[in-house]
Amino acid sequence: MQNAACKGDGSDPAKMVVRITETDVHSSFGLCTFVRKEFEGNILKAQMSCSGPAGNMLLGDVRFTVRPDRNIDFVDQDHTYNVVLYRCPQTAAQQPPATATSAR
Repeated sequence: MQNAACKGDGSDPAKMVVRITETDVHSSFGLCTFVRKEFEGNILKAQMSCSGPAGNMLLGDVRFTVRPDRNIDFVDQDHTYNVVLYRCPQTAAQQPPATATSAR
């Protein structure tokens, strides 16, 4: 969630939700794919290829910094877009399935 605590109950504004995976970032801006990633401690420096809402393609460098509270500071290469990304609490539907054990 951008710049606001996430409730995670479905009432958060869709345009403020950001989903980060190993390969890409989904947000109201569009879909951005990681081209290159470099980790330095709690900082992920990345080059991203993004398809914007108007269909335009952008290539740029960004930085994700994990804060002590586990939220993320995000900034682009020109420091024109700075946001704090707040983690959403996991609901039962989002949690990985429990490992099944066999009964003997």
